Amino acid sequence: MGRIVIITPARDEEKYIHFTLNSIVNQTIQPVEWLILDDGSNDRTKEIAEKYANEYSWIRVLSLPDRGERVLGSGVVHTFNYGLENLQTTDYDFICKLDADLTLPENYFEFLLAEFTADTKLGIASGCTYIENGEELTWERTYEKHTRGMMKVYRRICFQEIGGLIPNLGWDVVDDYMAHLKGWDTQNHKELKVIHHRPMGSSGKGIIAGKIRWGKIHYLLNYHPLFSLGSCFYRMLEKPYILSGILMIYGYLSCFFNDTRRIAPDEVGEYIRSTQIMRLKKVVGL
Repeated sequence: MGRIVIITPARDEEKYIHFTLNSIVNQTIQPVEWLILDDGSNDRTKEIAEKYANEYSWIRVLSLPDRGERVLGSGVVHTFNYGLENLQTTDYDFICKLDADLTLPENYFEFLLAEFTADTKLGIASGCTYIENGEELTWERTYEKHTRGMMKVYRRICFQEIGGLIPNLGWDVVDDYMAHLKGWDTQNHKELKVIHHRPMGSSGKGIIAGKIRWGKIHYLLNYHPLFSLGSCFYRMLEKPYILSGILMIYGYLSCFFNDTRRIAPDEVGEYIRSTQIMRLKKVVGL
């Protein structure tokens, strides 16, 4: 079905990384190599990962210098790229970028590799993330074509054609749209339930800063203003209720009034807007 490698940037994840480690060693299809990159952790992240590396020959742990803080976007991509350059395996078909705060179902890779095999135009795929609320799981809402940056799998040839990942916020949106422009499909699978132990947008400086960051990403990627506004209203249904959408609007406007430079390539920005207009028309029945 294909050989897969995993790259995991990790910083200060001692509270969660054992969930991810156990998830991967119990997969029905295991990777040929899993490279865990300790990105300057100040806790036991590296120590915990190395215990598993000592038991499983396909797990490796490398350390990067401490840059002083968790750097979202560019920091994650630079760490991921460092991992790509330091893989020992050269014969692989798929690449997984995996966070260290997840619990994956045991058939995660088996399911996705079967999807890749069945659809030769599928370039990027993932499951969906859920938050634990007592005994219930709450879905972290997302568009069906948006693959989740926490645990997305790339077909190697697709990854090469899109030119890898941009070192900035929104990299996990740009890669999907770049894949579409290159003729590839992308898909997330809601039935593949991945438990996200740290809620989306809460890493770094907290969930409030995370919501503001999402608004900034909308601006940076040149989202259509009407689509962004609709998304902000949609996010008001998430905790913190109402405030989530307001914070996103604030993030978007802060970039607008500061004339912040957009990061999406022109062709990607144009494609994003045209796609969003089609989605809005579909919603209103046009």
